[in-house]
Amino acid sequence: MAKTKITINVPTNWNDITIKKYQKFLQVSKNGDEIEMLSVLCDVPIKLIKKIKVKDRTMIVAKMNNFINKKPKQELQNIINFKGIEYGFIPNFSKLTTGEFVDLESYMKDSNESLNYIMSILYRPIVKRQGKFYNIESYNPNLETSEKFLDLPMTYVLSAFNFFFYLGENLLGVMNNYSRKEMKKAINKEHYKVSGVGIT
Repeated sequence: MAKTKITINVPTNWNDITIKKYQKFLQVSKNGDEIEMLSVLCDVPIKLIKKIKVKDRTMIVAKMNNFINKKPKQELQNIINFKGIEYGFIPNFSKLTTGEFVDLESYMKDSNESLNYIMSILYRPIVKRQGKFYNIESYNPNLETSEKFLDLPMTYVLSAFNFFFYLGENLLGVMNNYSRKEMKKAINKEHYKVSGVGIT
């Protein structure tokens, strides 16, 4: 009887993991079930994961932990191409509108569950561009757009949170004291959670 060949596409960097997959991974990781976590990250049914040889599973886990637990160093990408549209990161945080500020503050309180909403605020379609300078669409909350961002690679998310983390008070100086504390708490939580989540 011929052996069944199992092909698994193992993610090797954050660009292979979408916001949707990352959120699902965080949910199943609470149970500490390695098989379930591998199933989510590799897009493979649990029943197939159980058929993998132990040595192969150990190798896969090691490969993924290599980047999951590594401190992200990706620099902020001000302009990204996503689903055929060119998006620009908010160019000037000192000019945040009340709507942008209030929604960011609200979503940052539960950042993991709200990553797609946060990113849809930070990155918006470019309406005018001249070299490295650009203008983005005015902020207009849109459920359809935020749901599209569930497919955004985590590379962009981590670079954006890194940007916030390292600029700290300089960036958040446009906010009042209470809001700065809320935003920094969420940013720090996300930064350390990313570097502390792995498959055991």
